[in-house]
Amino acid sequence: MKNLFRRKGLALASVILLIVIITAAVDRGAFGTLFTVGKYDTEEHMVETLMAKTATPGVAIVSSKQGNTDYKVYGYADVDLDKKVTEESLFELGSTTKAFTALAIILLKDQGKLAYSDSVSEYLPRFVPTFQGEHVNITIDQLLAHTSGIPSWSIRLIPEGTTENLLDKTINKISDISLDTYPGAEYQYATVNYDILAMIIEKVTGTSYQNYVTQNILVPLKMTDSYFSTGQEQKPDQLTRGYRVFFGKSFQYDAPRYYGNIAAGYLVTNIKDLEHWMNAQLGTGD
Repeated sequence: MKNLFRRKGLALASVILLIVIITAAVDRGAFGTLFTVGKYDTEEHMVETLMAKTATPGVAIVSSKQGNTDYKVYGYADVDLDKKVTEESLFELGSTTKAFTALAIILLKDQGKLAYSDSVSEYLPRFVPTFQGEHVNITIDQLLAHTSGIPSWSIRLIPEGTTENLLDKTINKISDISLDTYPGAEYQYATVNYDILAMIIEKVTGTSYQNYVTQNILVPLKMTDSYFSTGQEQKPDQLTRGYRVFFGKSFQYDAPRYYGNIAAGYLVTNIKDLEHWMNAQLGTGD
């Protein structure tokens, strides 16, 4: 019986190895770019090299130097439709969304509506994390700095979906989480830190997280093309197509949506709007 299982295991491993070899052989051109040196002598060559190495269809760049802004666009927003990236092309910012969430907390702190040293449980009484079996308090600044002790794997607890109650469900899922380290002791990146911050923003302001950020950050900065992607909105024509890389080649991909995680990764914008954001950070804009 053991020999039978061993033979089956070897046969399965052989099939998997054969599939890998065939896939690599069929598309050696794309797969080979991962191992080529490329050119980095100019900005354009560097971007093109990185795009080739990561099978990235399109890139948009905004840079600012002493108040002078420059736009650069490369590749395609939709490969199948032969649609090029432009200055108006919209991208999901991913975890860069967290910077906007952090700014929302800063605004509320400046208004005297919260303090960085406040315990999360002051705003969310049901949030009772533990460390080594004992209840501990996490502060707002520890969430901001990813020193809360919440483990990175907690991202797996975020429920999938686009209904309006998913932020609440996310907080319920992690409310009694066991921490990896004592709060404030060590850095460990965990995306749910910013979901907790989003719920605190909602409790303090009495409105949804995305409404508060839109009205208090996006609108004042004139980021009129930007919005939060929740899977419910009508997708504009400028929205770029999603892709996923497999064996050195990109394929169209419709990613699952996690509405409870919008404060940590679902802001959509373009480089024209990001110019306003950058200028505000650099002190060269309104």
